[in-house]
Amino acid sequence: MQQATSGMIIHVGGEIKGTARPITRRETHTVIKRYRSIPGGGDIKGTATRITPAETRTVIKRYRSIPGGGDIKGTATRITPAETRTVIKRYRSIPGGGDIKGTATRITPAETRTVIKRYRSIPGGFLLEGRATGLPRFKSVRYDAAANTFVLDDRLTYASPVSAAAAATLAKAIAADDRLGVSLGEEDEIIYGRLAANSDVAIDLKLADNFLGDMILPPQEWTAAYKFVNGHQPRQTIHRDNAVFFKLRDFSFSNKDGKIELATTAFDARIIPVLKKPASDGSYLPDFKAIEAGKAPDDFVFNAAHIADNISYYATEDLIANVHAYGEVAAFFRALKANKADLRNLAVVLEAAAAGTERRFTADTLEGNWLEYLRDIQTRNRYGNWSGPPADLYQGRVKSAAAPAN
Repeated sequence: MQQATSGMIIHVGGEIKGTARPITRRETHTVIKRYRSIPGGGDIKGTATRITPAETRTVIKRYRSIPGGGDIKGTATRITPAETRTVIKRYRSIPGGGDIKGTATRITPAETRTVIKRYRSIPGGFLLEGRATGLPRFKSVRYDAAANTFVLDDRLTYASPVSAAAAATLAKAIAADDRLGVSLGEEDEIIYGRLAANSDVAIDLKLADNFLGDMILPPQEWTAAYKFVNGHQPRQTIHRDNAVFFKLRDFSFSNKDGKIELATTAFDARIIPVLKKPASDGSYLPDFKAIEAGKAPDDFVFNAAHIADNISYYATEDLIANVHAYGEVAAFFRALKANKADLRNLAVVLEAAAAGTERRFTADTLEGNWLEYLRDIQTRNRYGNWSGPPADLYQGRVKSAAAPAN
């Protein structure tokens, strides 16, 4: 029986020194772990399977694309009901489009001043920023209600990822003010810009802020039954006088054979030391002394970094996917506005197309809207990122917390 030997060590230039001996058991395990087999001559065994989502993300992270030779032919269409059911059966949710890259850091003094200048206070919420880049030049835009598609110059199409009702809300808001976001203060809910406060878009933003914030700032209430990536457990240390806000920005688009599609997005999570005294609008005032000293808690930065590093996973949650889509359409509308398109008139067209559409949220409180969201994804079997039926689990925890102690 032929024994495997450890490989020869070769240095380019100068003297070449080599070793040859029977490989040790520990070396064998190390080589197999790295190369899946023992390199060398002899019998080569191979495997061929469909690549998994996890392998795909690993390959793209390392090589920026999927290596492969030969001619690759692709199709791009609206997903059919049958395909939708197949995807949900396999993955429990619909993976989102576009590449999202996340960052999470302590806020810097310069960034703090920029945020204050734009929003007058520190948002403890979710912001949608930026104008779409990568769009070709165009002179006109119209809305095709039947296809829920925007058409530029009667030759370029942009399939809207949101409903006509949501698009109408966004168009009206951005026509009046480029700012778009919400902030959940200690007692007040703040709307930035002209977004309708009771709209489904605003409620989704508030829920998304509380959902992601619950993963960073204890106590963990809304996400107690959520399945984090790689078994991650948020650090639950209590630190006073800190806030977090989230931002989606830098929406980059591409033109693929006349179809405008989202290419990349940036996501930020920022930890901000704040003063005890609130701002005049009920939001937060920055503690510049603590910010300049970099005193934001390590535990919060750790939790935020986990979200940022794995934002593509958390963006498969319907709630975050909705907010991402709003940010995408908002960036598109800002580009239309910069190109002198009449967003107010476009909003009228969109509202006509959305006539008769029922609102998704009807509760009077944020907690009530959260329960409505959980019931919706539970009914539609869109809760693959949860450890069980989320509405049932949440209601059970609420009842347990409200029960009087014996």
